[in-house]
Amino acid sequence: MNDAGWKLITIARLTFAEGPRRIPQKEMCAAPLLGLALRPIKPHYASRLGDPAMIKKRFFKTKDNVEVTFATSVPAEVEGVSLVCDAYGWNPEPMKLIGTTWKTRVRLPLDRRFQFRYLASGGWWLNDDAADDYEADEHGTVNSVVNTYRPQ
Repeated sequence: MNDAGWKLITIARLTFAEGPRRIPQKEMCAAPLLGLALRPIKPHYASRLGDPAMIKKRFFKTKDNVEVTFATSVPAEVEGVSLVCDAYGWNPEPMKLIGTTWKTRVRLPLDRRFQFRYLASGGWWLNDDAADDYEADEHGTVNSVVNTYRPQ
């Protein structure tokens, strides 16, 4: 984040502001490639965000699943956030607001890759900066990916 609290993203040496504001397709720069509502940085386009996104994984010695905690922060005016993941048939899994961060904990099968995104109230789709990878989908956007491979 810069001094003003705006979240800045640098892609191919260009800096963009990421925020929940819907940007018409004709004004989007990197969105078709990244699935994000991005625009070249100008102070009035940037949004104030809280803590960065995070993903925590807990592996078990005797179980064939992984406990994954997803967390993200969005502007205070957002009333709800859901995790939407291919492991759950793309059905929204509501997240809980803890402090200023939206969190949920799920169990996922071991040794797989799962695509996911966050869906905030108002229809905002968000990717996770802490994702293990990103993968294009059939809708022309990019989903975040979390893997559940046991660390070596």
